[in-house]
Amino acid sequence: MRRPRGAGLAGVAGDEAEADSGGDDVGDGGALVVGKLGPAGELGVDGSASRAQGPSEVRAATNAALRAAVRAPQMNSNRLSYQSQVFREPPAVGRLLKDFPAVRHALFVEGVPEGFIGRRYVADSALTTLEAEGHSQVLRFGSSGLADAVGIELSSGHVVEIVKAPHSVLILVNKSIGQFAETMKAVMGRFPYYDIDSSEDEIVSVAHELMEIIARIDPEAVVPDRYWSTFIDDIEIGDLSTEAILAVIDRD
Repeated sequence: MRRPRGAGLAGVAGDEAEADSGGDDVGDGGALVVGKLGPAGELGVDGSASRAQGPSEVRAATNAALRAAVRAPQMNSNRLSYQSQVFREPPAVGRLLKDFPAVRHALFVEGVPEGFIGRRYVADSALTTLEAEGHSQVLRFGSSGLADAVGIELSSGHVVEIVKAPHSVLILVNKSIGQFAETMKAVMGRFPYYDIDSSEDEIVSVAHELMEIIARIDPEAVVPDRYWSTFIDDIEIGDLSTEAILAVIDRD
């Protein structure tokens, strides 16, 4: 799901609206459906509607804003670090996960990734179940963007993203929750990626390196138009410089 230049940056730095999972805790009552969230607005670099500008003007304005937001002493690789979240196990979940002991261990013992670059992924505060129209039941544990869910497809054990939940398609994130955590650790461990003024060759080189890192863990994850391949697209078009990412971290 390749996006035009600027879309990835807006996704991590322009989501000023407060996001909500829209669901209820999974409890003894069984499956619950999670409602969808509203769409994000189109914002300029300063958070207001921007006038029509050429590509070079937009890039220059964005770079200037990011330089103003991020100071040199803050530039270090330790500020994008892997943290985990362990969930409480509701009784109903034991029945849902009876065939997935590794998933139970990840959710209730080891924990899942807590977050990744703003709202590209954030662990929810509680587990919910989601009936995606035309698909099998999903155990939701996280959110992506302002309207998407991340969870485990219970028919396969795959980690999936449901775009515009719950009324859209399932997009593969990783083949298993273990590979999801391993991929997150590896991608965060490679940070920082490139500076805002890096050359196109440098940016493309980093994108290829990250693709190889992810593919070694889970080859299916880098198939075009999936969660991680879209992340690589945003890397490759220059939307995820160190300055851009640290600006998001500072804001959050």
